[in-house]
Amino acid sequence: MLTETHKNQKTFSNIMEAFSYPGRLVSLEPSQSYRGNLYPYTIDLALCLLDGEVSLHVVDTDQVALQEIQIRTNVKDGSLEDADYVIFSLEKNDQVKDSLGRQKKGTLINPQLSATTIIEVEELSKAKDLVLTGPGIKDQNYLSIGKADWLDQRRLINEDFPLGLDILLVDKSGNLVALPRTTEIRVGE
Repeated sequence: MLTETHKNQKTFSNIMEAFSYPGRLVSLEPSQSYRGNLYPYTIDLALCLLDGEVSLHVVDTDQVALQEIQIRTNVKDGSLEDADYVIFSLEKNDQVKDSLGRQKKGTLINPQLSATTIIEVEELSKAKDLVLTGPGIKDQNYLSIGKADWLDQRRLINEDFPLGLDILLVDKSGNLVALPRTTEIRVGE
């Protein structure tokens, strides 16, 4: 079993690999169990990324997972519009489309002040439902994320580069995929 420090280091390395190679499926280490509805892998991502200097908004009916994260990281509770990090539980995927447009997108002077969004999905795979291109992708990558009615909203938000949102997708098996704001996504052939 990895110590908490080594677990966070490994998780951080996984996040960096995912952002370096958008669309690549990165396997997260098996996780311990936590209280609440969120995947344990989602909470591991939060424990790695969050601290008392940032804010978090969890879109979920069960606030136990938010409390679990706050106790371990001292992260501040934020609103959807002001949070540095936003997590959508699998149960609340139907709210992603309407909520993306309300999240922080940064400013031209400080584009890094945008929200990072973590979305839980049922399953990630390399099926050719979506075609990804852009920095970090040699030619193109393929991805299937199930229902994703929010992709057009994401494209509109990221049109004003460098403003936009960076998204992490995580599934119930611990697969992780990053969709940086620079990644172009179109429906597969």
